[in-house]
Amino acid sequence: MAAKGKLSKSMTLTQFENGYWYQFELKVFAESIGIPSANKLRKDELEKAIVTFLKFGRIQNPSKRNLSRLGVRDYEKGLSLKLTIRNYTSNKETKNFIIKEAQKITVQSIPYPGPGLKIGRNFLGFFNNEILCFLFAVVVCDGLL
Repeated sequence: MAAKGKLSKSMTLTQFENGYWYQFELKVFAESIGIPSANKLRKDELEKAIVTFLKFGRIQNPSKRNLSRLGVRDYEKGLSLKLTIRNYTSNKETKNFIIKEAQKITVQSIPYPGPGLKIGRNFLGFFNNEILCFLFAVVVCDGLL
């Protein structure tokens, strides 16, 4: 197996596209060439920015999405099942709330979709609250049931 190449300013576009690069490698390289907010970009956005740099030799912000969230965080409003999730923050307070509420959900309180049916968006439609959907996902994915 051939040795893996290294990201550099002098590499060709073909060399970049024929290589496999981990996200942390792309972030380090993107920061070294001056791509703004490289730490906050997804892998596809980093790749797009690096391709632009290698093709044209200029830095272009690859993301049109807002990289910083503005406004009051959900947990600052007071966590409740009636709160619509707008600005989720992963912290101890939020996680404890999710676990506490998820433990209240019992197998009997969740409608069974029937044999041979997949649990999908339609099944989750019985939840009329976003937080309950999230709690259901936490319970199922974390094996709390």
